[in-house]
Amino acid sequence: MTALHRGRRNVPAKDGRQHPYWKIAVGVTFVMLGDLGNWPVAADQPPESFSVVAQPYGGTVPQSFSPVLDLDFETLAGDARTLKLPPDEGHDQKRPGAVDFRLELGEDLLVNLRDQHLDELGLYLLDVLPPRPNVAATERQRQRWHLLERQRRTDQLQDELQAAFVGAQGDLRLELGLRLGDLLLRTGNPERARAVFQQLLAQDIPRAGAVQQLRQRIVLSYFDEGRFYDAADLAEHLTSDFGSDQPSWLLLRALIALSQARPDEALALLSEEVSVEAGLWRVFAGWKAKELSATAALVAIGKIKVPADTGEILALRSAMIALIAESPEHARTRAGALESLVQKPSALPELLKIDTKLELLATYAEIARMTLAQEGISLDELEAVWNYLGKKGSGYALSQRALGMSLLLQEKATGKPLSADSWLIRHLIETGVPGLIPVFFGDEGIAAEIETVSQTSLMLLVDEALRREDLPSAARLQARIAAPVPGIDPDTWAVRTARIHVLGGNVELGAQQLGDWLSSLEGLSPASIDRAMQIMFDLQFIGEHRLALDLFQLIAPLARTPGHRRELFYWSGQSWVGLKDYGRGAAFFLESARLSGEQHPFWRKSALYQAAQALESAALYGDAAKVYKELLGGSREPKMQARLRYRLAQIEQRRTQGNLE
Repeated sequence: MTALHRGRRNVPAKDGRQHPYWKIAVGVTFVMLGDLGNWPVAADQPPESFSVVAQPYGGTVPQSFSPVLDLDFETLAGDARTLKLPPDEGHDQKRPGAVDFRLELGEDLLVNLRDQHLDELGLYLLDVLPPRPNVAATERQRQRWHLLERQRRTDQLQDELQAAFVGAQGDLRLELGLRLGDLLLRTGNPERARAVFQQLLAQDIPRAGAVQQLRQRIVLSYFDEGRFYDAADLAEHLTSDFGSDQPSWLLLRALIALSQARPDEALALLSEEVSVEAGLWRVFAGWKAKELSATAALVAIGKIKVPADTGEILALRSAMIALIAESPEHARTRAGALESLVQKPSALPELLKIDTKLELLATYAEIARMTLAQEGISLDELEAVWNYLGKKGSGYALSQRALGMSLLLQEKATGKPLSADSWLIRHLIETGVPGLIPVFFGDEGIAAEIETVSQTSLMLLVDEALRREDLPSAARLQARIAAPVPGIDPDTWAVRTARIHVLGGNVELGAQQLGDWLSSLEGLSPASIDRAMQIMFDLQFIGEHRLALDLFQLIAPLARTPGHRRELFYWSGQSWVGLKDYGRGAAFFLESARLSGEQHPFWRKSALYQAAQALESAALYGDAAKVYKELLGGSREPKMQARLRYRLAQIEQRRTQGNLE
C-alpha cells in the first residue's frame, strides 16, 4: 500500500511516537506561519522559539515578554556609493546599448516545450499566443499538426488537414495533400488516402518528381488495402515510366512480389538494400524462396540489430519469427514472438497478419504436450501435472506458463472450479511478464473472464493494479470481491478496501464501507485509528469534507487517547472550513487548542492560528484579533511577529472600513 500514502498540509506536530508521518506534515503549516528553520518540527524538541512561559527581563524581576519589531530596513539609498557608476562606465566612456528585453512568451519557448514533450501546453500556447511578425501562419500550423500527431489525436488532425486542404492552392495544396494522404495511410484508411492523391494528380502539377511521389503512394494504398494485383500492375507501369531506385520504392516492389508468391524477385530487389527493415524482409524472402531453412532464417533474423525504440520494426520482426518458426521444434521461439505481439499490438502488413491470441494458445498447447510427453504424463492427469509443476526447477518459465494455461483451459472445459488461474497470475508476476495478465484475463482475455476467476485471483489482480498505480482498475476489481480472502485480517481488509475505493474513484462506496465497519466496532487500537483516519484525510484532500465529517463522528467514540481527541477536533475544523462554515471551524480549532493544554505547545499554537484565520474569514474580527494577540504574546521570532502584526493591521483596516460604511 506504499503507493497510496499521501501527505497532509496544515498539520500540527505530533507528540510521542504516534503518527510519525505527521511530524513531516507539520512543517507545511509552519511554512505558512513563518520561517520553518525557526519552528521545531518534532514535538520532543524544546519549544524555545514559541514559548508562552513568562520570560525574565531586566534583572531578576519576571515580566511579560514584550514583542519587538525590527524596522531597520536596508535600502540602496543608505549608501550613496552604491548609486555611482563603475569607473569604466563614466560619462566619457561608450556604454553598450540596452538589451531589448520584453516580458513575453516567444517562439523559443515553443521549441523548448516541444523538446520537453509538453505537448498539451504547447498546443494551448499556439492557440493563444500571437505569432511573431517573422513567423508565417503556415509554420505555426505545421507546429500544431506536429504536436497533434505526436499526441495521437489523429481524428482532430485529419479534420484540420482536410479543412486546410480544401481551400489551399499551388505548392501549399500539394504539401497538405501529401501530409493528409500519408496520415490516412498510417491510420489504416488507404482508400481515402488514394482519393486524396488522385485529386492532386488531377490538377496540373509541373514537377515530374511530385507526380512520381503521388503515383508511388497510390501503389502503396492498393498494397495496404490488400489489392495486390492492382498494386503490381500500377507498379510495373510506374517503373517503366520513371525507373526509380529509391529504397522505399524498391522495398514496396519487393513486398508486392512477395504478395504474389515471387520471392526470388523480392530477393533480387532487396539484394543491395542496407536498412534494418530491408534486411528483415530479405531474410523472410530467402525463407519463402526456400534458400534458407527455418533454423537458418531464425538465426539470421536474430543477428539483425533492431533499435529498441522502433516499435513497428520490432513488431515486424516478431511477426516474421512467428511465421517462420512453424514447426514443433521451434515452438518455444514461436511462443516468445507471439507473446511479444499480444502484449504490444501493432499494425502489420497483410503479408504478416496473424491471429496472435489464437496462435499463442495453440503454441502453448504444443509446448505443454511436448513437455509432458518427456515425463510420460498426460494432460488429462491433472493431479500428476500439478505435482510436476510443483517440482522446483521443473522447466523453462515458458513451459511452465504453457502448462498453467493448459491446466486452466482443462478446468474450464470440465466445469471444475478454477484453481490454475491464481497460479498462472502469480507466475506471470514472478517471472516478469505481468503484461500478459490483461491478455489472459478480462473482457477480451483468452484464458478466463473476470467473472469466473477465484477470489484469490482477484486479490492478486488488485495487487498488480496497485503496483502499476492504476487505482481505478484496482477499485473496479476490488468491487468484485465480496468478502476477505481467508487468512487476511478483517480489520485490515476493511481499511484497505475502503481506501482503494476512495482513491480509485468510488468515493461514496469507500466511505460507506468504512462507516459500516466503524459502526460495528466497540474499540480500536491507536494504530488502527491512525490507518482509518488516513482515509478521512484522503477525503479531505479531494474535497469530500461532508463525508469526512460523518466518518470523524463515527470514529470519535473509539478514540481513547487525549491525542486522538484533540486531533479529531482539529481535522473536523479543517473540514468545516472546507465547507465554508468558518465560525464552526474556528470553534473546533479552539477546542483542539484547549485540549492540547500547555503540554503540547506546538499543536496548540497551530490550532490557535487556524482558529484565528477561520474567525477572520467569518468576519468575526474582534475575536480573531484576540487570538492573534495571544499568539503574538507568546512569540519571540521576529518574522512571526511581523506576520501576526500584519494580520492585526489587516483586521483593524477592515473594521475601520466597516465603521465608515
